[in-house]
Amino acid sequence: MSMHASRERVRHAVYLVDPGPLGAPLIMFLERLTGMSTAECVEMVRRIPSLIFVCDDPQEANELVARLRELKALAVVRPTDRPLKEGSAPVDAPRASGQRLFDALMTLLGLVQIGIGIFWWMEGRLLAGAAGVLLGLVVAAYFTYRFPRD
Repeated sequence: MSMHASRERVRHAVYLVDPGPLGAPLIMFLERLTGMSTAECVEMVRRIPSLIFVCDDPQEANELVARLRELKALAVVRPTDRPLKEGSAPVDAPRASGQRLFDALMTLLGLVQIGIGIFWWMEGRLLAGAAGVLLGLVVAAYFTYRFPRD
């Protein structure tokens, strides 16, 4: 068997390596392409890199990659005899401890601002007091909500 004949039989796998910002259109495209359910396509998008299709023709595989690029997703073509390890991409790292400290300090500053707003209100500066309390509540609520729970 010649080298040329064996090369013709190589199949080409298309792997999704970055789903991009357009989640819903990408999932709908994957549903039409693969015939899988929505839940299966969502899992495919979460497990990066993931095998999404196998083509016999390299041109067909490259056209599929171009279509995914139109959806702002990134895909690569690999011969099926050299697959990518699926789901091996690193998961987003948790926020650094410096971020936790920042969130805690901002929550504390929001609480201090509430106290200052109450003080201004009691001094008769009603508008400044109301604005100070409102600002303090918003800041304290936002950074308390954002504070990591782990």
